[in-house]
Amino acid sequence: MKRFLVLILSVVLFYSCNQSKEQEPRQLTPKVEEGKKFPLVLNKIFEAHGGLENWKKMNGFRFKVQKSDGAEVHMTDLKSRKTRIEAETFTLGFDGRNVWKLDPDATFKGNANFYYNLIFYFHAMPFIISDPGAFYTERKDVVFERKNLGAIHIGFGRSVGDSPDDEYIIYYDKETNRMEWLGYTVTYFEGEKSTEWHLIKYDQWLEENGLLLPEKLIWYDVKNDKPLKPSQTMSFSEVEVSETPPADSLFIAPPNAVYE
Repeated sequence: MKRFLVLILSVVLFYSCNQSKEQEPRQLTPKVEEGKKFPLVLNKIFEAHGGLENWKKMNGFRFKVQKSDGAEVHMTDLKSRKTRIEAETFTLGFDGRNVWKLDPDATFKGNANFYYNLIFYFHAMPFIISDPGAFYTERKDVVFERKNLGAIHIGFGRSVGDSPDDEYIIYYDKETNRMEWLGYTVTYFEGEKSTEWHLIKYDQWLEENGLLLPEKLIWYDVKNDKPLKPSQTMSFSEVEVSETPPADSLFIAPPNAVYE
């Protein structure tokens, strides 16, 4: 079951990547892990962003992301994780079992299985790491851009997702408990543990339905596991998080769509 945070080497790499990864049809509906306890610091981070219980009440998630090659609208059912992405020249979706693509002019050059929930996972931070299968370890503080930050490491059980060797670190402001950076490794294409870390700065936030969600993400070049200089920016708008689930018809493959 593909569940957790399938991440990118970078968004630039994604668009140049034509690798394919064959997958059996799978059901990705998250399972509730009753009574799961989180480290105190992680609970504080959730609270600083509007509260995990508030997040769990939500069913529909929609946002518009502006990218260098145009805008995309992403829609997700938070309980089933069904997804639809609408761009000017293509549409992608996940119907609960399979990923489909409608791309009559063959403008989408990446891997649809890799991409369909990619930006959603970045945008749903830090709440998305509450999904089952993760374990958490507090790390030593770090200094990024002359600011001291706390750090919590996230790893996964061997049976979690397509890339259980992926690792993540949330770097947070020790006074406000707000998330400020995300560090991550990528194993999706290589299939083995990586020691190369990538960094995203969560630069601006917006509030929607009581939840604090990122408005701007900045990817950084990295040297010695520290941010060197900005390399790419993503901006979000028209963010909607609702207790009302999206219509299931949104996620059904349209005529002429192909399954990945």
